[in-house]
Amino acid sequence: MRNDIQPALQTIKSYFEKSEFYIPTYQRPYAWQVPQCEQLIEDINLHMENFDDSSQDNYFFGAVLIAQESGEEHEVTLIDGQQRTTTFMLLLKAILLKIDNELELQPTLDTDARRLVKRLNGLKEQIVTMLFNVSDDEKDDFVDGLYYPSDDRIKYINHSISEKYASEMTTILLGKDFISIKDRVHQIYRRQKDNRYTNFYKNFRYFYNMCNELNVFTLINFANHFIDNCQVITITSYNTDQAINIFNSLNGTGVPLAPIEVIVSKTTANASDRKSFEKNWQEIVQRTDSSRLDLNALITHYIFVKLSEQNSADRRNPGIRAFFSKNKHLLNEDVLFTAELNTILNNFERVSDTINGRLINKLNGNLRPFVSSYLFFRQDNTYLEYLLRLGVLIELSELSYSHKLFKGFLEEINLMYSQVDSISINELILKIKTIFILILFMKTLNKL
Repeated sequence: MRNDIQPALQTIKSYFEKSEFYIPTYQRPYAWQVPQCEQLIEDINLHMENFDDSSQDNYFFGAVLIAQESGEEHEVTLIDGQQRTTTFMLLLKAILLKIDNELELQPTLDTDARRLVKRLNGLKEQIVTMLFNVSDDEKDDFVDGLYYPSDDRIKYINHSISEKYASEMTTILLGKDFISIKDRVHQIYRRQKDNRYTNFYKNFRYFYNMCNELNVFTLINFANHFIDNCQVITITSYNTDQAINIFNSLNGTGVPLAPIEVIVSKTTANASDRKSFEKNWQEIVQRTDSSRLDLNALITHYIFVKLSEQNSADRRNPGIRAFFSKNKHLLNEDVLFTAELNTILNNFERVSDTINGRLINKLNGNLRPFVSSYLFFRQDNTYLEYLLRLGVLIELSELSYSHKLFKGFLEEINLMYSQVDSISINELILKIKTIFILILFMKTLNKL
């Protein structure tokens, strides 16, 4: 085994002795939902019921891949395992709140009660050091109610550019009780009922309600079993690029990666300057957040640009995942990739502010990728007027986008956009006029 890869079997307690858990920019959003949390609790309880102290056969949660490279800003970077790590922290926080609730109920007069309080405080002391970076004095003061950590002490650091609700973990981890957390968590605009809450909060709420159903002794046993008798294998790579490559080759379990997430992880692994790519990608994500073109649509527009550029027999968009699976080489040039995405965004924003652009956007959204592809290679807007006329005719004739006279024609003419030296704009316009006349003729014959 290479000496820059180090595996270690760790209990949950020893795993959370690390000073931080950094989620890098290219990671996916938190995707675990309540059913996965229910399965997690069921697995822990089943193992606890059948656990034999003499065998020490601990429950295994799987592997966590960590990059720990000298010179990096963060000591521990989570490459694979952020979903489980985030979920573990939400569970620990729920246990911590239940402990606080139980401590408020316990009398301190008799010996048994004092012993119980001591056990609860011992657990509380353990958990605060797992979630926060605190000194021994601060830990003692926390148990005594004299100190509460600030956000700069949280071990969880999420810089994922795909995670819109990263601050939710801070809200939950710093909350002193369930009500204050519920009042402060994010509610997603235009979402209804429970859908307005994030996965962070819904999973935390599930854990909190689960803990609330336990009596104090069951809670202590459950918490101790989770912390001391459940474990992960941490695979530490001392080369970040290598760790990303390992993740890309091994990732096949858990929640499947979305196509955009695959693109980001692959390009990150191939980037000549990883930090520069992360910065460029983050700027693109921020631009799409405030643009009329979202990230998935941007990549679709990029695909049509490349189909035109390749000018091959492949003229149809096979989908993001299939396209990049066949065209892996495009992700090897990270600087060119992000530069071309920015060009598409610039062109889209420019034309969207024109009369033709606004009309095209209102008429048929399926025209947009072809507009972007055309503008990537040519700047004369005259052609767009004819494309707009075609869109109007399609609407009036009630043709569907999938009709060969619309979709098939657009896919075919898209291949010509890149042929600047051999095909003029007038020739493109003539193509539009020809299909326009054909549609009118067929409409006249009532064959549409």
